[in-house]
Amino acid sequence: MRERLAAGIGLLLVAILAGGVSARLGPAIPVAYAAIELPGTATDQLARAADALAAAMAEGGSGLTFEVVQSNSVRAKPGGPLIGVRDPADPTRVVAEVEEFSVNAIVSQGAVTADAFWMEMRLSPGTEQAPDFGVSAFFSKVLERGGVIWRDQGDGWYETDGSPGTGMDPVSARLLPRLLRSMTDVVILAPEIRDGRLLPGVRGVGRANDYPGVVASDGEAFTSPTFEITCWLDESGRLVRLETTANNLNENVYDLVSEVVVTFGYGSTGEPPEPSPTMAPQPAPTDEPGDIDIEVQS
Repeated sequence: MRERLAAGIGLLLVAILAGGVSARLGPAIPVAYAAIELPGTATDQLARAADALAAAMAEGGSGLTFEVVQSNSVRAKPGGPLIGVRDPADPTRVVAEVEEFSVNAIVSQGAVTADAFWMEMRLSPGTEQAPDFGVSAFFSKVLERGGVIWRDQGDGWYETDGSPGTGMDPVSARLLPRLLRSMTDVVILAPEIRDGRLLPGVRGVGRANDYPGVVASDGEAFTSPTFEITCWLDESGRLVRLETTANNLNENVYDLVSEVVVTFGYGSTGEPPEPSPTMAPQPAPTDEPGDIDIEVQS
């Protein structure tokens, strides 16, 4: 059975672990990886991180930079049919049945300030290699400023009603403080190495209405209502890495899973782009690029 999986702006696989701990004498952790100890309960730590996010995006704040990797995969449901892998040379022939199939990855880089949001998104195929922004295919640019959203898919900027996005978009970015404050079942994690640093973490449960773009921009209606979130914090208690796993509910036979990793920097955002040249007088595109058809075997 051929199922069309809407994997446009909302699917993904990958969490990138950078760095490692090495010790020449015994298991001692090197000074460079000394554990950070933050005061307070898990709720206290998330509240301080939320305050730091809000301050960065407020008037006169430092602004935020971000990088997003959203990995999308199809997984067989417990007790459900496996996913049929078809021969590229003969699509009628199923050569293997697997429990999980990588669809694609969306990688984004951008920034948000008190009065602007901008990013560039690129598309990686579904492979076992970690998505790389530098070599991925261009997908779209987005600019939101003064209440107006602009988009460029390679033919010039045009005004649009909504922003694309996976893990970050203008609405989701400004809801991040609320997301951290509203997480439930929160627990403090033992420090782990992320992005070359040994960071303290807090894990809990978030809600789609506090993070509507976790799967896709404006995707709350087809996102699992709750999902696990892990927050990694720096020595100042600021959120520097966010990890989530949520389901895209557009697929019934299989689980359509989006894994998102967002890394944050504070300050040095640069200037937002100018929406020039524009597409005028060309009409804005009507089809969302990036939708992928996948052959599966029921």
